[in-house]
Amino acid sequence: MNLLLQQTQFSSPLTALQLIEQKLGALAPNQVRIKMAMANINPSDLLSIQGVGQYQHYHKPPRVPGFEGVGYVVESNNHAVKVGEKVVVAHSGTWQKYVDLEPNDCFVIPHTIPEQYASQLYINALTAWAIVQQLQINKNNVVLINAGSSAIGKIFSQFAQALGFKLITVTSRPEYCHKTTQYIIDSNKNIAQQMKAKSIPKPDIILDAIGGKAAEELADLLKDDGQFLVYGSLALTPFSRDFYAKMKKKSIHFQYFFLRDWEKKVGKDQRNIEFYAMLTHFIQHNIELNSEYLVPITDYQTAFRLLEKQDLKGKILFTF
Repeated sequence: MNLLLQQTQFSSPLTALQLIEQKLGALAPNQVRIKMAMANINPSDLLSIQGVGQYQHYHKPPRVPGFEGVGYVVESNNHAVKVGEKVVVAHSGTWQKYVDLEPNDCFVIPHTIPEQYASQLYINALTAWAIVQQLQINKNNVVLINAGSSAIGKIFSQFAQALGFKLITVTSRPEYCHKTTQYIIDSNKNIAQQMKAKSIPKPDIILDAIGGKAAEELADLLKDDGQFLVYGSLALTPFSRDFYAKMKKKSIHFQYFFLRDWEKKVGKDQRNIEFYAMLTHFIQHNIELNSEYLVPITDYQTAFRLLEKQDLKGKILFTF
């Protein structure tokens, strides 16, 4: 039997989700069956359950949420993936005990990589890696990010140390930034004044995870002819017309980055190449991915209540 969290409507997780049992059918040709060990809970999961923005078009209920996780192959109809192998699942629907998918929707990884770490190697990790590669960020760049104490913000901080670029981290929770963070700016105070007082150079790249008015204010700090990349919309508010006019006036190269669109553009073969390049970098540079709570899928209500806490220092992971 399969045990899964099914989304029945667009709403809050406690309202929209139901834990159900379902009989497992025969595995389809060319597919592999994964027994999940752990699955992450990301902001994108919550947005998809609530039906915010693009998610209401691509992830309609009834469905099983969850965009990443780690598990073990228990059945295979494809010679490329063998029974017993440990895999990172890169496919929607990970909040269930068993997942059936095509072999190119998972990454075989060494058994030595801990499950808590492996369950976080796709959404935030590959997004951060792909952005750095796409913008060709290097030691000559000064990069500013917001939501800097988030999971992906901590990855960017570690990339900065490994690759040598300067990173300005804007956050409402400075005490939760990664220990490698070079410049920390409190978003609750005047950002420009803090940068001036600390003699922080102007950024030539801004990576925005929030959107809305808070992100618009950062544009004044960006060098002319710089780059402004949006990869998240936590504020759930659009940019104003004045913002786009400012981008044009300052000759700013403005763009969006969404992992799903990037994958479509480069194709899954190239995505797989980038994943293993990223994994090599993570291992060589000891990139940290923190988790704080492990919650059985049967106790999913507790997981979402824990998410409401303001002092989380790591991810909440479902176990199966």
